Amino acid sequence: MNVTIQDREQGASVDWLDGVARLEEKRDYLVVAPGCLEARLAARRLEPSGAPGCFLLPIGHWIGDSHLHLAGPEQRTSVRVEVLPRAEKASELSWAALLDELHAWLPGVTAGLEGGGHGAVDTTGSPAPGLALALLPLIPELERAVHRVVAEPRERELRYEDQVRMHTVRRIGGDVIRWLARHPDAALAAEQWSSSEDAAQDPWVLQSLAISSIDHQANRYVAWLLRRIDLELGRLGDELRRIARAQAGSDTAAWCAARESVLSAGLRALQGLVRCSFLSEIKPEPPSPQALLTVLDDPVYSRVHTLARRLLSPRFRLHERPGDEVGPSAAVRPSYDLYELWTFLAVQRQLSEALPGWSWRSRGLGGLSELSGTGAGAAFVANREDGGRIELLFNKTFKLAIDGAGSGPHSLTGERRPDLVLTWRGPGEERAWLCLDAKYRVRKRNLADAFTSAHVYRDALRWSEFGGRCRCCYLLAPAALGECVGWYETEFLQKHGFGVIRLTPGESTEHDLGEQLCAVLGI
Repeated sequence: MNVTIQDREQGASVDWLDGVARLEEKRDYLVVAPGCLEARLAARRLEPSGAPGCFLLPIGHWIGDSHLHLAGPEQRTSVRVEVLPRAEKASELSWAALLDELHAWLPGVTAGLEGGGHGAVDTTGSPAPGLALALLPLIPELERAVHRVVAEPRERELRYEDQVRMHTVRRIGGDVIRWLARHPDAALAAEQWSSSEDAAQDPWVLQSLAISSIDHQANRYVAWLLRRIDLELGRLGDELRRIARAQAGSDTAAWCAARESVLSAGLRALQGLVRCSFLSEIKPEPPSPQALLTVLDDPVYSRVHTLARRLLSPRFRLHERPGDEVGPSAAVRPSYDLYELWTFLAVQRQLSEALPGWSWRSRGLGGLSELSGTGAGAAFVANREDGGRIELLFNKTFKLAIDGAGSGPHSLTGERRPDLVLTWRGPGEERAWLCLDAKYRVRKRNLADAFTSAHVYRDALRWSEFGGRCRCCYLLAPAALGECVGWYETEFLQKHGFGVIRLTPGESTEHDLGEQLCAVLGI
């Protein structure tokens, strides 16, 4: 199937490298595949656009690898796509450095959107999207393995004793001989019957019999595994639906809804398999020694055991906390959120280099992984021996207080939440604070719009405990375009108390950010 991908706005065809289509984040593309009737990006169905065989491919704020699946009446094909950062933002190397540093700092926090392979939904924690990515491919494999168990079940031999007519005994075993030895009358009757064809009837003898039963310990174990899987994956489906509702209209919602649909179909297949087989009639039980021996001995049961234990692994389980609803342990985050998180780490590192000998600690970092939260409460705190103290706060909330009463953080014109707030409390009466706002978009128009927040923070935010107004508000951006360099100049920053500082993952900064911030605060 011939496939071309075009930039919908510019009309140009995208570049291909070794059979991989190279796309950019936050762009709309047009997929043209004559004869194609259905197109999907991973599990997300693409909408038709215009002529037959044309589909709209919107790429949101995510970076990574994915697959484009195309299906026609007689042909199917898959195309690998690689989504790169916008050319004016971070380079591929910078983005890789950002992800590596975030993974090392907070494992499980770097998740993105739509099904990319890195900088997207791969995580080392246990969020619902990460679980879906890891576990969904296992469900069809488990269904096939259970089918084989149903087709070739282990049986258990049940032995019992019963009286039968002598002529029905096909083999005189030791059990029959021993019984006849204990019952001479029956032995005499049997002898007379066997030597005389005129006997009225053959005698009764006691024989040990056996019947086969599928109520085997290994089958009970399989039923127990499938019941637990149904429960755990049901919870995962509920969580994916909750995220889709909470993020309605976003790429996250579409991604989670698509995975939930695949998950539900797999669960229904497993439930129907159990319902229509002997597994619904036997008692589910945890593994007994006999069941485990069967698992080790029989490759059919071993396959079910291996797949099921992966699905039920503690690593692949949603976390539950007392008094709180089930939620993901890592967030589904777009690329600009990841950059914001990285600046929190990068600024702390710059400060620690500028303040040797200070004692650092952190608090509330676990909240940075929450999908529905803002991460407010996360902070890095540094203390000096003479009593000096700085705090780097993430998403600090300034609540509305029109009268400006109190010494706490407040806003005169509405609740505000700067990305980063840095406070300084000296050993004497020195007090000061400043704001930093991370901006992933770096075009002139985008930065001009972003300066609105800088002006609002400088004019509307108050913190009497730290001197009232903030000393400055700087934007942090991953790149500096030629049309905007004036806003990045040190002279501009010092003269106006706002501007843009380039902070690029994997690269040394043009400014010594830590020393610059300390100078502004008077440390």
